[in-house]
Amino acid sequence: METTDNVKATNEAKNTNKTKAKSSIEVWKAKEFYGRVRELVTLEDGLVNHRLTWFITLQGFLYAGYGVLLQALAQSQSSPPAGTPNMFMEFFQDTPLIISFVGFFSAFIALLGVTAAFRAIRTHVAQLEDFKPFLDEDGLPIFPKPIGESQTSAMGAIAAMGVAWLASLPWPLLGHWETVWRWFGWIASFLVFMAALWYVFYYSPASTKQSDAVPRKPIAAS
Repeated sequence: METTDNVKATNEAKNTNKTKAKSSIEVWKAKEFYGRVRELVTLEDGLVNHRLTWFITLQGFLYAGYGVLLQALAQSQSSPPAGTPNMFMEFFQDTPLIISFVGFFSAFIALLGVTAAFRAIRTHVAQLEDFKPFLDEDGLPIFPKPIGESQTSAMGAIAAMGVAWLASLPWPLLGHWETVWRWFGWIASFLVFMAALWYVFYYSPASTKQSDAVPRKPIAAS
């Protein structure tokens, strides 16, 4: 009996040591993966910053060009230059409309770019859920959340996406679009903005496949 008990105790000790060793490996993998996710989140944040910076710069050039053209048009109407072809004047008068189209649709493109970045951030952070048992200790997180609290990160995402959406609203007025097309543009921009928010915060595909860069699902904590 003593021999059997000793064998059982030895086997249990070996199993315990193996479990601890596996848990240590999984904890190390979880910590490593946390660092990689944090790097990806930082990269996507940088992309948001770059895309919004270039978008605001483009909008500034468009507004400056629009102002210069309005001034030139006002001067040409008060005292039209002699010998100017009618075709050139018609194109000159249509240029503010072209600028308004560029400003309006560039806002859509910027919104798509920012939406893609925030969606990627939330996807990377969601992959950490598999490693949550190894990133917590006694129910308390060992590491800070990669994107902060959910409410504050959501407000930051909405603010960045809202900048691109709001920038599209003045252009139908500045371009003197017809009333029907003006309201169509505003409604379309609002629907696109709502769809972008839904895609970032609520969209969940029916079947998701983890990236090859994501380590295998860890063993449940013992």
